Amino acid sequence: MEKVDSVGYYDWIDADHLGYFVLTDPFTLQVTNVKKQEPQIIAANIGSAIHTQPGTDTLTFIRKDEEGRAFICAYHRSLDEVKVLAETLGDSEDFCWSARGTLLLGDGQALYELNPYTGEEWKKVSDLTVGRFYRPKVSPDGKYLAIVVYQ
Repeated sequence: MEKVDSVGYYDWIDADHLGYFVLTDPFTLQVTNVKKQEPQIIAANIGSAIHTQPGTDTLTFIRKDEEGRAFICAYHRSLDEVKVLAETLGDSEDFCWSARGTLLLGDGQALYELNPYTGEEWKKVSDLTVGRFYRPKVSPDGKYLAIVVYQ
């Protein structure tokens, strides 16, 4: 895409729309219709985690407020609006969607789960003995969890 530069992470929203993290100051979330190639800034002061919610046209991402708190937000492409889904835990900014449609978030050595549409709190679902980790990702069939471990 000619009008897009300095892209970090990205995810496809649908066959025509791409959401991506741009290395501007501050970092921005932008969405482009790849046929029209007209970037649209959706949010600023974002984290690097960007994931399309499975089965939707919703792109989820981390947005930080002025006090440094991090929130998982959702950009609904068809509605062209952003909503806060949940505050993250601790200083964690890496999350992913499970095959069941819940959010997974690592904090320290623990893995937490949340259904952002029920109003419940984060629940610890596992203590991982591998050490502190980031970048969780669930396989499409929901059988496997991949993580990156800090050394």
